[in-house]
Amino acid sequence: MKRIVTTLSLTLLFCGARPAWSDYGDRPPELALAKLSGADQVEIRGFAGTRHQEQKATAVKKNEKGENVSYEVKVGRSAREEFVLTLPLKFVKGYDTDGKPIEPKRLSEMLAKGTPAVVIGGGPKAARLAVFKKDIPVLSIPLPLHPYYDEGGVAVPVTPPGPPKKDPAEEPKKEPLPEKPRG
Repeated sequence: MKRIVTTLSLTLLFCGARPAWSDYGDRPPELALAKLSGADQVEIRGFAGTRHQEQKATAVKKNEKGENVSYEVKVGRSAREEFVLTLPLKFVKGYDTDGKPIEPKRLSEMLAKGTPAVVIGGGPKAARLAVFKKDIPVLSIPLPLHPYYDEGGVAVPVTPPGPPKKDPAEEPKKEPLPEKPRG
């Protein structure tokens, strides 16, 4: 199984296939810091880390006779990472924790000051958002906040998005062209 996953990862990496932004849909909510950077860019800071894990290690020291002596020690390791994602404001959709859309102007005002935010992929799900404070904005973004890594530890690039999809109801209706008589 591991061989199949490795082969698939390498194939995707070297054959140019990249995950599209829309492929990252339904992710669990994450808490982040968000602010407007410039007139039309949103900077989102996410954090991740590992718990403190203890493990035994072998160390070497010299004794009174000058000989190397091995001994065991307990060491603890933990890691903290910060991810900063900057993307155009037009790709960020704002909601409240009840799942209701926030007007773009109001969202811009909230982000101009900088604010804690809940970051999601896809549409909001009220049941998942019920644990957060009511005044925290929910930002739906079309890509993951944290990078995805392949088995070799290399970040997998994400295909940039196209222009935001337009609502078909907003587009003017086109009349069909009259057919030419055949003859």
